[in-house]
Amino acid sequence: MELKKKLTNEEVRNIQLEILDNFINFCSTHNLKYSLTGGSLLGAVRHQGFIPWDDDIDLMMPRADYEIFVKSFNTDNIKKSIKCFSYENNKTWNLLFSKLMDTNTILFETTTKGEHENIEMGVFVDVFPIDGCSDNWKKELQRIKFYNRILISHLSIKFNNSIKLFLSSVLKSLFSIEYAQNKANKLLKTYVFGNTKYAGVIVGVYGEKEIYTYDTFSEYTELLFENRKIMCIKNFDKYLIQHYGNTYMELPPMEKRIVIFQTAYLKNN
Repeated sequence: MELKKKLTNEEVRNIQLEILDNFINFCSTHNLKYSLTGGSLLGAVRHQGFIPWDDDIDLMMPRADYEIFVKSFNTDNIKKSIKCFSYENNKTWNLLFSKLMDTNTILFETTTKGEHENIEMGVFVDVFPIDGCSDNWKKELQRIKFYNRILISHLSIKFNNSIKLFLSSVLKSLFSIEYAQNKANKLLKTYVFGNTKYAGVIVGVYGEKEIYTYDTFSEYTELLFENRKIMCIKNFDKYLIQHYGNTYMELPPMEKRIVIFQTAYLKNN
């Protein structure tokens, strides 16, 4: 693939904001609920935009709204170069959540564990479902973690640890993407969001910190994010305290402000 131009950090952010604007317009048209989540919600509350040393946007939606989004976005969205990628529309998808990507770009994402070599990604925004869960939600988290390990095993990740490499190869040989996705999604949809005491982004990376009482996600307000109003959960204080502690409004020390900007290019279409 021929690449046209390396994008600056500011250009990457501007593309993410364009993706966000398209998402907001779609949700407004279809009357769907959503909220910023994770570091993006912290950024909106503390900085009214991106955390200065971060470059991602994360969103979450109640499961019913999320299902409408993943099934209809690619058909109804105005800008056709922005696509939703999820298992619902791509049976080789290795994640339990979706990504909105600008398909005119290519992004090379490297994690501390290696490179996700077999997913060709554009500049993206992550969108997570919020699911209901039972009182025994810790067991559900463990089961989802297992299915997620299967999905990760189907990625071409360069493991430095030989044990992890062996376990990954075993999981890949025993279980398919379809098996893990079907099992995980059946579990995630067992308890209907709104009908349970507990709910959360069960597929998220924060583990037990992702699970709250349902009221955390029941009401919404608007917060500023990079000079635009965006819907967010009204009970963001409870959410952020559980994620980041009581001092979440304080800036971390300089050594913990880890810059994680990704390398991205325009495609030469």
